[in-house]
Amino acid sequence: MPESSYAELMALLEWNKQREDEVLIDVEDVALGHETKMRWNDKDTWIWSAKPTHPAIVTPEDFECVQALAAAASRRPNVRKTRTMQRHYLFSGRVRCGLCGRLMQGNFNNGRNHYRCRYPADYAAANHVEHPKAVYLREDVLAGPVDEWLTHIQQWTTEVQAERVQAEAKIRELTGRQRMTSRR
Repeated sequence: MPESSYAELMALLEWNKQREDEVLIDVEDVALGHETKMRWNDKDTWIWSAKPTHPAIVTPEDFECVQALAAAASRRPNVRKTRTMQRHYLFSGRVRCGLCGRLMQGNFNNGRNHYRCRYPADYAAANHVEHPKAVYLREDVLAGPVDEWLTHIQQWTTEVQAERVQAEAKIRELTGRQRMTSRR
């Protein structure tokens, strides 16, 4: 390898940077076969061309600067920011497309929450499904009937509970018991 830095050699061709190693999947069971692993060779075994093959794209100074930035970034701790949802979708993970049955994903469109099913045309053709490119369902259109249904269920539950209390009172009156549960 020439004595100059890698930045100065960028226009040179290089060979032998990596090698293929055939590694047994299980040393104890050779019949399982092997798999190919790519491994890096040491830099001093790399082979370089004697003359530049093309004009260099970046200057050696720019290359060294970027290498220094990349090295500094690799030493920094990897701190991931937690994702914060900008929008809240009431029925996230619960709405399925009526045409294909796939889960619909939340999508903010025209100032409102929507649920969207994007079905690729080639996937639809392969599965013999007539499906538009995208199907949208407004969340407020869905939330209204669901709210009404939940209100109905809540009223029904309250009525059933009241009837149960009345029935238990009547049974206590007829049997003379103080409680409905039997003691063992």
